[in-house]
Amino acid sequence: MRSNTSHRRWGAGRFVGGAVMVGLLIAILIAPIAAAITTATRSGAAALTETIPTTFLAPDLPARSTVLASDGSELATFFRQDREEVRLDQVAAVFKDAVLATEDARFYNHGAVDLVGILRALATNIAEGGVVQGGSTLTQQFVKQSLVSRANGAEAAETAATETTVSRKLREIGLAIAVEERLSKDEIFEQYLNLVYFGNSAYGIEIAARRYFATTAADLALPQAALLAGLIKGPSTFDPVRNPAAAAERRSLVLRRMVAAGSIDEDQASQADGSPLGLDLTPPLNGCAVARHPYFCSYVLAEIRATEGLGATADERLARLLDGGLTVRTTLDPVVQDAAVAAVKDHIGVDHKIATAIVMTEPGTGAVRAIAQNRRWGEGKRETTLNFALDESQGGSAGFQAGSTFKPFVMTAALDQDTKASLYLNAPSEITVDGFENCRTDAPFAPYTVGNYDDSSYGAIDMSAAAAMSVNTYFVQLAERTGTCAPPKLAESMGLMRADGEPLSRVPSFVLGVDEVSPLRMAEAYATLAADGMHCDSHAITSITSIDGIEIDPPKVRCERAIDADVAHEVTGLLEDVISGDNVRRTGAAMALGNRPAAGKTGTTNNVTAVWFAGYTRDLAAAVWAGYPGSSKPLRDVTIRGETYAALFGGALPGPIWRDAMIDAHKGVKPRELVARDERS
Repeated sequence: MRSNTSHRRWGAGRFVGGAVMVGLLIAILIAPIAAAITTATRSGAAALTETIPTTFLAPDLPARSTVLASDGSELATFFRQDREEVRLDQVAAVFKDAVLATEDARFYNHGAVDLVGILRALATNIAEGGVVQGGSTLTQQFVKQSLVSRANGAEAAETAATETTVSRKLREIGLAIAVEERLSKDEIFEQYLNLVYFGNSAYGIEIAARRYFATTAADLALPQAALLAGLIKGPSTFDPVRNPAAAAERRSLVLRRMVAAGSIDEDQASQADGSPLGLDLTPPLNGCAVARHPYFCSYVLAEIRATEGLGATADERLARLLDGGLTVRTTLDPVVQDAAVAAVKDHIGVDHKIATAIVMTEPGTGAVRAIAQNRRWGEGKRETTLNFALDESQGGSAGFQAGSTFKPFVMTAALDQDTKASLYLNAPSEITVDGFENCRTDAPFAPYTVGNYDDSSYGAIDMSAAAAMSVNTYFVQLAERTGTCAPPKLAESMGLMRADGEPLSRVPSFVLGVDEVSPLRMAEAYATLAADGMHCDSHAITSITSIDGIEIDPPKVRCERAIDADVAHEVTGLLEDVISGDNVRRTGAAMALGNRPAAGKTGTTNNVTAVWFAGYTRDLAAAVWAGYPGSSKPLRDVTIRGETYAALFGGALPGPIWRDAMIDAHKGVKPRELVARDERS
């Protein structure tokens, strides 16, 4: 058995040996650091400040961008790093105290490098047999975070928070000295708190406060502040979501250090330490997938890609959105959007095999006020990231045949050519027209045979009756009179184009809507009629503001006269009769908006693969499409909301969606005549 004396000798020897070892290690590790500091001092701080990267003096931190509705409410956020910068005076004092006590208690009392802190940390770590305390100053940590924050994301930020190498320390010291020559302590502290990573996609203290506690940096309480300060050391290791026990232990350490620093007393620490973590998690909301209105959001993205002021390429522009801290204000009207969404859900729901989409646009400005469709955003069943409302180049589909909603373009072209609306033509159940010519080559087209949808023969009728009852055999004769170029050319001037970007067809069947188009373009074209013949480009963005307040021009919106006002007024009068005229067989009778004047047109393709309604008031134009997406399956023998249809048509589903959306969207808006009395033909 070993004697007490020998035991004391062994213990003393161990102490002496440990002390010698500590001394040797300190000497070895401090030597290069001291040499670096000496070299830096001899070369002069001025030399360092001349070469220091400007990113350390005024860091251009990746910042999230915000997309707003027309009323300023938030629609979506985009970020590579979810960060919102705040001033130092917008951060709770208790959190600042927690960070200083934990990371650098002598921050305001030493220079860029704290030799006392380094010696203390080395001694503590050697005594504990591992790294339990760091010797870096807060300025050095700021430099370290700045080096990795932009290019490498969360993984690198996590590594930077824990990695310890001599070479990295030397580099940090040189840059830290230069930083402190140029920035005040408060400026360094402020930038540090906005830069540091807190885990769970939270960069900077403002987003961290929101992410973990649904509060702001200014309103953090002591337990919350201590927990967040503890995350800086190891965002994953002390993650309160996945590792609550480790987070609580780390919080206790922070509280003890705050007591030691004199920023709180023992009672405050004990009370905070005994409280639950109290998480109130707010998930990161990034991109269109989690936007309030994802399909409108995807239209905004399409316009961002086209905004030249954000970069030379579409990729550069999207990168600016992710990193640039932009504020993007859009045309979306929450009242109109909610009306569109409600109408879609009420009439078909989000799980039906049949899809539908609606676009609502403001005549005279081109501002798109709403986009909705009956699909959830995603990749699952009855989900899609394809926006049925848009053109293919905008992230939409290849379009859908529009049926009889094209007839107003032939009607407009005829009236523009001085054909009278009182023109009577015999409208049998079927007719073959052999007078069509290729307007580019003058070559004749083969005889074109058309029948009416219900096989009815209407006798001699005028343009008003033909429009109200959507009589194919009347309109194909009218199209032969206008020629095959005039109607599509005029429609293009009104904003219509094929969804695949190609020009509209110059063929006899144009009048029956054989071209595949998007609801966006149909709403735009009908809005031209509502605006007395003035066409304005559809658009979703009204302004883009950079993080430093500089205005960036969104894609240019052109407003040009497409058709004479008198012609537009006459067409409007004819389309108004489709909804509220005297013809008992009018196809739009069920789409009346009460005492609010409205004009519109139903559309059903010959093989019933797509059904439409497009129409307008003085304040809004809207187009609704429905069909089986990605399929030529006819809309026959379908059941919707418990009602079975042998075949759908424009007045059965799209029309009621249009009507209800328009009624709700106009609540509180005074009814206006479509055409002033003294302007009617």
